[in-house]
Amino acid sequence: MSRVPVSVVVCVKNERANIVDCLRSVHGWADEIVVVDDDSTDGTSELAQPYADKILVHKMENEGAHRNWAYAQAKNEWVLSMDGDERATEELKQEIDAILPRAEVNGYTVPRRNYIGGYWVRYGGQYPAGQLRLFRKDAFKFEEVGVHPRIFLDGPSAHLTKDLVHYSYRDFEHYLAKLNGQTTLEAEKWIQTNRRMSLGKALWRTFDRFPRAYIAKKGYKDGFIGFMVAFLGSFYQLMSYAKYWEVQTGNKVDRPPKKTEESAAPSDKPVPANKTNGPLKTVPLTVVVIAKNEEENIEECLASVYGWADEIIVVDDESSDRTVELAQAYADKIFRRKMENEGKHRNWAYAQARNEWVLSLDADEYVTEALRNEIAEMLPKTDVQSFSMPLKTYIGKYWVRHSGWYPAHKLRMFMKSKQKYEETGVHPRTMYKIPTAKLSGDIVHKGYPDFEHFLSSLNRQTTLEARKWIQTGQRMSLGRAVWRTIDRFPRSFIGKKGYKDGFVGFMIAFFASLYQIMSYAKYWQMNEESKDQPYS
Repeated sequence: MSRVPVSVVVCVKNERANIVDCLRSVHGWADEIVVVDDDSTDGTSELAQPYADKILVHKMENEGAHRNWAYAQAKNEWVLSMDGDERATEELKQEIDAILPRAEVNGYTVPRRNYIGGYWVRYGGQYPAGQLRLFRKDAFKFEEVGVHPRIFLDGPSAHLTKDLVHYSYRDFEHYLAKLNGQTTLEAEKWIQTNRRMSLGKALWRTFDRFPRAYIAKKGYKDGFIGFMVAFLGSFYQLMSYAKYWEVQTGNKVDRPPKKTEESAAPSDKPVPANKTNGPLKTVPLTVVVIAKNEEENIEECLASVYGWADEIIVVDDESSDRTVELAQAYADKIFRRKMENEGKHRNWAYAQARNEWVLSLDADEYVTEALRNEIAEMLPKTDVQSFSMPLKTYIGKYWVRHSGWYPAHKLRMFMKSKQKYEETGVHPRTMYKIPTAKLSGDIVHKGYPDFEHFLSSLNRQTTLEARKWIQTGQRMSLGRAVWRTIDRFPRSFIGKKGYKDGFVGFMIAFFASLYQIMSYAKYWQMNEESKDQPYS
């Protein structure tokens, strides 16, 4: 069979799960297959080798410019543009066979059949929603921006009727992760193009998008998935504005570049914070730090207790960065242990302490001098068995004083023989009711450098929350989830005075609501997947 005179250009990054099926769908049909790999780290290029005529590694700094460069590498006049998570159907290939090379136009839109998990999303504007994917390369150009670049085609276009199949999102966790990345790029695009965006305009877009997708575009016909697509489409608008706002106001914390073995000098043990007042008094206490990929924070955390605590233990959840290397200058013991379950992991970690008293820290936290002095005065002569203390949490550079976040005491110091956590994956409760007193000194929680980091954490936690409901047999209904979603915003923003935290308080309240509906969405999806059939 003669091959159709078209170059299929596939832009990919870390598409190990999809690339083979993508390329197989056009292998032996297209005259040329070009794979442009954006520095994948999962072996995508290696898997593509049996199917591709060219594999080019080219880092994407800007989506529009990246794609323009990729299409220029094609040897044929006609290009079919695909992503690694797409498949060309037999019907589409036959339709292209029939029109090339005699086409009288310069480009064709192609309908995409989008899937979330095993469900084909037919409504809400998701189908057929054709995209210009087949074109003469010399007549086609993308706007050179980072996300959602506009298309410029010199000449007429037409529409094909057969589908590209797009396995858009494995599940709702994948959906939210992609949305997180896209909204970051959207905000950067607004800033780079000097686009002005106001909160009022962002809120109008947010509230406008849901009824437009769910009612006007009949997303309700897709059931609960249609509801979530409309909801997350609305959230896209607000999240893009939130990231734009944090850059414009200077609230975003610029994260330093990752240190490499070549660029990072070995760390020396630090001078304690109050060295000028003489040596620190060592307290009979073991500090246990739970860490995973925390090279940006681990030194500040450990330096805050070094020379003060009798013992420092770091339990590392298989970090892939320099967390363990940097911790070696401070810690008495370092254990590498994969966290399968948060409660069980913490119970194991605390059992390694040689002291009866344990202070539990996460690697993005550090102990203030006021708290150190308070603990030193109190141990070991106290009669109580555990202590809670306030967490002073930051989002970007902003200390969240309201929204129920401060001084919300957390139980962090306890006698290890009197304390045990419920062995669940997220938000484990303490199992023993023991006398607890409150301390006034803070633990500073650097928390979230920006809203992207905040949403990433929420995405991970809601997955664990849904698994917890499944594992414990907890029943959750859509009605209850919707009520929680609606209830959490006013409870946080008004009841807990989040409005005093301004826009940050508004976003915290919105995230509190999002947590509820995303937990339910993932719970629903896990239940549907357990039926081993496409979602109904």
